[in-house]
Amino acid sequence: MAVVKYGAIVTDIKGKIGGTVFQGGRSGGIIKNKPNVGGKNSRLLESVQDEVRQQKMLNFSLITKSWGFLDDNQRNSWAGLLGVWTFINKFGEVYNGTPYQIFMACSINRLILTNSLLINAPAVQDAFDPGFNINNWSLASGLQITTANALPVEQTVVIAGTFQTTNTKNFGSLSTRIMFVQDFQSAALWNLTTEYGDTFGYIPTLGSFIWVEIWTCIKDYPKKQYLQKYKIEVVA
Repeated sequence: MAVVKYGAIVTDIKGKIGGTVFQGGRSGGIIKNKPNVGGKNSRLLESVQDEVRQQKMLNFSLITKSWGFLDDNQRNSWAGLLGVWTFINKFGEVYNGTPYQIFMACSINRLILTNSLLINAPAVQDAFDPGFNINNWSLASGLQITTANALPVEQTVVIAGTFQTTNTKNFGSLSTRIMFVQDFQSAALWNLTTEYGDTFGYIPTLGSFIWVEIWTCIKDYPKKQYLQKYKIEVVA
């Protein structure tokens, strides 16, 4: 679905309608036809995307029903996070959601962390900066991610990746899949080559690119903090 941002006139449009894709460009909006992609990787991508969509629908249904069982006092507790638990739209603008949106976001992240859903809003807890760093994916040494800082054990990292892509593809046009959830013990070096292969069914080829999204949180307050996105080239 295309997204239109209105000012005095229409100033921005992003998304897709049918086979037409709307993108932002340095000199203005870009409209192009979406090509049909064939081949084995395309079928694998479609299969994974279908699985991810089905799981998201199941999670969304579960969480929506859970909201329906909350009483007024419980719902009001989520209103206490307004202005604290904020969101970012497709145009990079921070905005306040509703208590329902905060409940949904918190609950989705709780499921990612394999925790039970909350009835009352959690207390705000700021995470510590892990100092994430990712170099290019070396086929010799693998996909290595480091953290510079030791962190409390109640802090968790969530790492998602994309299928291999080209240098021109931006993050917003790609589907992600979670491949790693880990509690911190200390400053760490993780090699996620195996996790990527297990998640996507192959190792990306030399010269291709992937995107990796990383965020961290205190487990009891699962708001995405220190969210970072990396475009990574696969090198020899």
